[in-house]
Amino acid sequence: REIHLTLENPDHSMLAWLISMLILLTILASTCVFVLESFPEFAENERFEYYEMLAVVIFTVEYSLRFLFHIGSSHFTFVFSVFNMIDLLAILPWYLEKVLASSHLDALRVLRILRLFRLLRHSNDLKMFVTCISRSLDSFKLLGLFLGFAILIFS
Repeated sequence: REIHLTLENPDHSMLAWLISMLILLTILASTCVFVLESFPEFAENERFEYYEMLAVVIFTVEYSLRFLFHIGSSHFTFVFSVFNMIDLLAILPWYLEKVLASSHLDALRVLRILRLFRLLRHSNDLKMFVTCISRSLDSFKLLGLFLGFAILIFS
């Protein structure tokens, strides 16, 4: 239970806060590397590949520990919760690219941008926003339908 709280709640202890800060800094640095790799002069920089590997290892260890020490009904619910799906989709492309070694999987690199959504896990305000949006999905569907009708009518 103590390990679970340390990994899930940054306010639990100083160690939990430090782990949270490490993850946040890794997310931000990884995003910066992703942007820099889009410039032609940095496209084939080996240091960026090593950093990407380090970031994926950090994210994988964190995800694995949270999976192993999950307290709840089942590990199935852990894997399929919104925030954990984002975490998994943020690291999975790197492994697929390495295992399958296919040049057609370069498009999966774009999924690395999902790491930014991992920031949602570390902000209570953003968590509240996501909860409100998810509870209002039916209203958003209706709004989208009316918006679609208005676009059709006025076009």
